[in-house]
Amino acid sequence: MKRLRELLKQGASPDVVAMSIGLGATIGLFPIVGFPTPLCLLVGVRWKLSHPAMQAANWLTYPVYIPAAFGLTMLGQSIYGGAPLELTSSGVWRAVLYSATGWAIVAPFVWALVYFPARTVLRRLQPAVSRAAERA
Repeated sequence: MKRLRELLKQGASPDVVAMSIGLGATIGLFPIVGFPTPLCLLVGVRWKLSHPAMQAANWLTYPVYIPAAFGLTMLGQSIYGGAPLELTSSGVWRAVLYSATGWAIVAPFVWALVYFPARTVLRRLQPAVSRAAERA
């Protein structure tokens, strides 16, 4: 909470910080290893979001990353009706396809589950932060 207050004190709007947190958490669950951090950077630059908030949300998803990747792969596999995956080059590419498809289906729901509560909390924090800044 302290870091979020600092972001708000620096002039970031609650909606931008909430969008940064929502997209950071959503992209953080992208199931292909090595992609979430640079993807957060690209999205943050493109839409002028808060990089510290995005990366913090991205890093907070690490504990659920591996289980989520398996679940997303299974979701994609059930959509495509694929056979069990094998450890071959074609099996790896199918796993990438399945997991990316599963993520694309789940991503809007993850974003909404993170963004709307974060926006509500940050909008409630904003007046208190503004009053504290005026007193200083």
